[in-house]
Amino acid sequence: MRVWVAAAVLAVVLAVGISACGSGSVVNGPPEVRYGEDVCDECRMIISDARFAAAYVTAGGDVRRFDDIGDMVVYFSRVHEDVVAFWVHDYGTKVWLRAEEASFVRSSSVQTPMGHGLVAFASRGEAEAFVREHGGEIVEFGELFEQ
Repeated sequence: MRVWVAAAVLAVVLAVGISACGSGSVVNGPPEVRYGEDVCDECRMIISDARFAAAYVTAGGDVRRFDDIGDMVVYFSRVHEDVVAFWVHDYGTKVWLRAEEASFVRSSSVQTPMGHGLVAFASRGEAEAFVREHGGEIVEFGELFEQ
C-alpha cells in the first residue's frame, strides 16, 4: 500500500513540476501566438496581425491571447485574474514588450482589429512621434484599465 501511495505522490509531483516548467518559460518570455490560427480570448476572432496582438500569463500559468490590446483590457477588467505578465507588441517592429514598460497611444486614426485604436511602442519618444504624425493621446499601461 505504501508503495502505491508513494508512486501516486511522485506522479503528482512530476506532473506539477512539468507543468510549472512549461508555464515558467512563458512567464520569463512572451507566449507563442500562432497567427492565423489562435483565437482571441475576448472576441473569439482569429489573431492575424502582430502589431495589435496582446497576451497575458496568469499566476496559474494560463495564457490569454488577444487580437487587439483593447480586447485584453476588456477581458481582464471583467475577469480580474491574477496576472504575472502582460505582453504587447511594438507597433513598428512587432517585437514583444512587457506591457508595463511600453508607451501606448490611443488614436482614432488607427484601425485595430476590434476598433479600440490602441497601439504600443517600446519608447515614449516613438509614441510621441506617432502622435505628432497621426494624432491621438499617449496613455500609460495602468490608465488603460481606468476607463
